[in-house]
Amino acid sequence: MYKRNGALLTGTFWQYLGPSLLSTTSILLGSIVDGIIVGNLIGPDAMSAVNLTQPVVLVVQALFFLFGMGAATAISIARGRREEAQANALFTMGSLCLLAVSIAVAALGTVGIDGVVAVLCSNEALSGLVRSYASTIIVGAPFMLVVPGLVYVIRVDGMPRMSAAVLVVANVVNLVLDLVFIAVFGMGIAGAALATVVGYAAGGCIVLGYFVSKRRTLRFASLGEPRKLLAPIIDGGVAPALNTCLLFAKILLLNRIVLAVAGQGGMEIFAVCNYAISFVSIFVSGAAEAMVPLLGMLFGERDARGMRIVFRRALLFVLIACGVSIAAMELAPELILAAFSITDESRLAVGVVGLRVFGLSLFVMGANLILMYYLQTVRRKSIAVAITVLRGFALVVPAAWLLSTQFGIDGVWWAFVIAEAATLAVAVAACLVVARRSHGALEGVLLTEKPDDRVALFDGSLRATKTDAVGVSMEVIAFARANGLDDAMANTVGLMVEEAVVNIAETNAPCDRGRSASKAADPVGVDVLVRIDPDEIRIAVRDGGVALDALTAPRGSAEEFTGITVMRAMAERVEYARTLGLNDTLVLLSRDRKHAGCVS
Repeated sequence: MYKRNGALLTGTFWQYLGPSLLSTTSILLGSIVDGIIVGNLIGPDAMSAVNLTQPVVLVVQALFFLFGMGAATAISIARGRREEAQANALFTMGSLCLLAVSIAVAALGTVGIDGVVAVLCSNEALSGLVRSYASTIIVGAPFMLVVPGLVYVIRVDGMPRMSAAVLVVANVVNLVLDLVFIAVFGMGIAGAALATVVGYAAGGCIVLGYFVSKRRTLRFASLGEPRKLLAPIIDGGVAPALNTCLLFAKILLLNRIVLAVAGQGGMEIFAVCNYAISFVSIFVSGAAEAMVPLLGMLFGERDARGMRIVFRRALLFVLIACGVSIAAMELAPELILAAFSITDESRLAVGVVGLRVFGLSLFVMGANLILMYYLQTVRRKSIAVAITVLRGFALVVPAAWLLSTQFGIDGVWWAFVIAEAATLAVAVAACLVVARRSHGALEGVLLTEKPDDRVALFDGSLRATKTDAVGVSMEVIAFARANGLDDAMANTVGLMVEEAVVNIAETNAPCDRGRSASKAADPVGVDVLVRIDPDEIRIAVRDGGVALDALTAPRGSAEEFTGITVMRAMAERVEYARTLGLNDTLVLLSRDRKHAGCVS
């Protein structure tokens, strides 16, 4: 009757998805509009200089992926394991890494600016513009690296709206100041770079608000052994960081291949395809950024079914978004090309074929990227990195070169389809091999933990009402008895679950803690997991209600005898955590001795 339905986790995923999409959309639109403003107010040479400086921006992005997303992933896993001290240490280490690396980039880049410009640009007419833009971006690296890096940490600390606000403010301020610095003060391309830096500094003001917020739960802590903290951070961020680095090399080589076989006309079509990737990336990145913190928490809690639920929600959302994009490219390629002023009949003919073939790769691309983020989060770094390298460079570039020699520009489009499909096949095969070699410990492509025959699981969902509290308690008691617990211990486990759900129901009643009466008809969702191992019994109760930490209730207070406090008195250990807007209570009972609190 109370089988797991995934409603609680799905609701949390949607809660994080909206702000994540807003963040990724603001970044993409900010980049596009920024380019339009520079091109129109300064000229095409300035726009070319901005494009030539993109490797510097990509390096900055790779670093905040590595240390920002990496720290956030490691923190979510630590909190899932109820290792709050470890989570705080990871937060401290990640913040220090972002700050130290940003200062190093600014210092080394400023000292070596001549070498940087020489690598970026060989055209003397553009080198001055490149120097002006790149030098300002490099000096502003502390803002451009630390601020977006901490966005991931803010999100994993249960503040998705604040994290989105940081990037929205940064990009809006950037666009406004572009107009002010360029059109009003005549600062040229240096003004465009300064607007970008100041925009992130403005976003940094919101980050400062996070550090003084009463809702912040992560705290600075002693590092202990820094090397042991750095390893999980790098493991959590290496795949997206590598993907960003490979992006530059891939685009550089593919541009040359396209120019060689199709000239400027082919480059125009290829640019449209890249815009299609950018558009789809809004949804892929949004889904991934909503999935990763939830997934890390569930991985830390060893909640295999929850992990599958969240992954499937993210994958379904991405596949729907990719499907809509593919439908547009297959059914109306002429309209898409016309939007980019490609109306010449010869180029239109090439473009229609190109969009229709290239569009087929987007579906598999979405699956590859979501699988890559999933595997990175569950500590399957080698397969995640393999996906990044194969689809990001090792397959697509050689395939494009080889097929273009045989089929011209059409071969380039097919190279994307083949590379994405081959990458997915290799990734799935690698996961299945790992599962097989685990000798039954892991199962399926998602490599979730498979309980052995000695472990019994009760995994249920319900609404926080007193009726459901009694009902699920009876099911848990029957389950416990059927799996070897005596009546006293089975009754104790059932009572603990009942007390927890009743406590949640009473705490979230309309008259309590400011909840409106309109919410009375919509009780809080609750997930209950009871795991009976040979040596212990593990009870996990998760709900999406108001923050409730009854463990700190003083003796003699009105909250002393709430369900969570009763569980603390009866159990070996009770732990509470507020993670991603969810209350997580974990109760451990030993099977080695008769507990004094057992109910007969």
